[in-house]
Amino acid sequence: MTGTAREFWLRANSEVLPYQRCASCSEPNFPPLEWCRSCLSTDLVWEESSGKGVLESWSVVWRPVSPQFVVPYAPAIVELAEGFRMISCIVGDDEDLHAGAKVALEFAGDSSQRIPVFRVVKGQ
Repeated sequence: MTGTAREFWLRANSEVLPYQRCASCSEPNFPPLEWCRSCLSTDLVWEESSGKGVLESWSVVWRPVSPQFVVPYAPAIVELAEGFRMISCIVGDDEDLHAGAKVALEFAGDSSQRIPVFRVVKGQ
């Protein structure tokens, strides 16, 4: 890993969901790049997401693409409170999944690599 990907995963390993914000136009920039997607400025700063979001779309997978995947799992698109979307996985009961569900950030994986995932917030 190099550049912005390396920086992202180093921060994620500390159980922080990092994203970039453009210092020129104030737009969030995710996934991280060397330039702003909105105005092409290279003046980007790292910020930490609150980890609060809304479930936009998902799918529950029952047939893994390889034996390393444990089924069922739910890849999803989450809209974060800071104004960017990310693809991640929803953990927990798939019966809780619905469009607009509030989700909260958690981390999966072992100490060598923490991976941001989300869980539906109960009792919305």
